[in-house]
Amino acid sequence: MKTTTSILVKITAILFALINTVYAASIYSITNGNWTTGTAWSITYGGATCNCTPTKSDNIYIYNNITLDKDLIGGSQGLTAILTVNPGASLNGGSTYSLELRSGSTFTVHGSLTVKDLTFNSGAAVLLQTTGTMTANGIFTNKMSSNNVTLNGAMTVNGTFANNNSGVIAGSGNILINAGPATNGTSATIFGNSTANPCGSFPCILGPGALPIELIAFAASRTDDGVDIEWSTASETNNDYFTIERTADPTTWDQVATVKGAGNSGHLLYYKYTDDDPIMTDCFYRLRQTDYDGNYQIFNPVAVSGVDSFRLHLYPNPASGNRVSINLSEDDMNSAIVKVYDMTGAEVRTTLDTDLDNSVMNIEIDSDAVESARMFYVTVIIGDKMLREKLVID
Repeated sequence: MKTTTSILVKITAILFALINTVYAASIYSITNGNWTTGTAWSITYGGATCNCTPTKSDNIYIYNNITLDKDLIGGSQGLTAILTVNPGASLNGGSTYSLELRSGSTFTVHGSLTVKDLTFNSGAAVLLQTTGTMTANGIFTNKMSSNNVTLNGAMTVNGTFANNNSGVIAGSGNILINAGPATNGTSATIFGNSTANPCGSFPCILGPGALPIELIAFAASRTDDGVDIEWSTASETNNDYFTIERTADPTTWDQVATVKGAGNSGHLLYYKYTDDDPIMTDCFYRLRQTDYDGNYQIFNPVAVSGVDSFRLHLYPNPASGNRVSINLSEDDMNSAIVKVYDMTGAEVRTTLDTDLDNSVMNIEIDSDAVESARMFYVTVIIGDKMLREKLVID
């Protein structure tokens, strides 16, 4: 009798383990609902409800919109197997409930994930697909030596961002960090960026597709010594050098100087250069930034007023029509070359007539051009002297 009882106990234990194994193997969402609602889940894809809910060691596949209504964190609840959010599906804990992927877990997001705090442990494999999004409304932590995180989609962190020692985040996507702070631990990298403080200001975007520099300000001003060009950056990634360019003619830019960049920086940096042989008329300066692989970006130009003796003094300006005048000597009128450009740098047709008795040159701008644009640059070249002024049409 004792032997029979012992055998029955063993059989019962085996059956119980098998039942648990069935329910711990795979679980699929079959309808929209809460994480803790049994009718939202099945143990077969598209099958009948199992009236069960996922456990931390289940392989979980989400095909619907599931509301996370409990914390999945720590040793008792943090996930240790597969969690997949499929295309068009979502897992949403809002700003209330958090998620932790522990060692041995495999986390793939094709759809949308939103949680309060999000944590990746060492030994977890994380893949955000290009179609997927992740949002951590609180704290994001990539724990020490968590080095199998690939983000090919868009991630948003609204609170603290921490990539701890030896953490590696790679991929072709980007991370928007709205409030910060954001830190990289020792030997940690985010898309190859190992800067301890990868964001100089917030909001901040990190990623291989992010701009190599965050330009805060760029200004140029005329002084007794020339033109001072000043700019500042909040952060720099693989920034080789800056090129300062200038023009008096919007169609052609000339290089003034190159200034070495900081390479990689996560803090505020200031730059200054003085052009001691500037253009004396109204002109523009702009900044070109080049990274180590030769890629570059050009920032918007800024205007610098000309020295008064080199200005045209158009009148009336602003003008109510398409006709303006300038005063020139008879000799200058005979040799002057007059060109008018719109704000894109395209030359505009003009008709000139001179009043020698009053030393006046009248400039009539093409009426079609005036209908499509309200601002122009009038340039008069007399020998080696160039006079230039901006014209506004009311």
